[in-house]
Amino acid sequence: MYETEPLPELVVAAEDHLAVDDHDLTGAELAEYFPDHRGASETPVITYLPESRAAPAHYTCSRCPGRTFYPVAPTYGHPARNAELLRTTPGLREKTLGLTPKQAAIVIENWDRRRATQGKDELEEVLKRQGRATKRAGRPEVEARIARCQDYLLDAWERLGSQEAAIRELIALAEVDRSAHDRIVGRRYPMASHTYHQYLGKASPERRAEVRARIRGR
Repeated sequence: MYETEPLPELVVAAEDHLAVDDHDLTGAELAEYFPDHRGASETPVITYLPESRAAPAHYTCSRCPGRTFYPVAPTYGHPARNAELLRTTPGLREKTLGLTPKQAAIVIENWDRRRATQGKDELEEVLKRQGRATKRAGRPEVEARIARCQDYLLDAWERLGSQEAAIRELIALAEVDRSAHDRIVGRRYPMASHTYHQYLGKASPERRAEVRARIRGR
């Protein structure tokens, strides 16, 4: 959240947009994004707007007046986003009255994702599952699996240009090359896509920055 450089997956979406809709443009039009990174007289075709508490990262196109493009999801569950939703949504404040901070966070994120959360019993079960996941995450075999998945996903992210494409490739590997998938993930079936997103998020900032830099340097 509040990224300081364009998200690679959004850059790919913007490049795809410029290549269609009769724009007949290339990635060269995406060379500069932020106002303080270009001369005062220059007007980019694509204007990138990083995520804020009220909106996910998005972009506008000077050749598509009046349209705003949201190709990536917001950072669901981020404390700043939850606080903004709670501040601006009276009905949501009512839903969280009397809840602990952890319970309230579950309700807010589920509301944000358009999911219904039923009562405190369900909230307690969610917290229990999170606790069990945290305990499992500390086991050596789990840490080894996460490291293998991170290596694969970071490599695929650089090759394919977006995290979503990298995750789809790893999931598809379960059918395309079962033995390779088993070596990486350690089981026959793939993890949920949001789990792989978490794995990428746990990779060191330096490794993620290197991938972004190499993608942008193409």
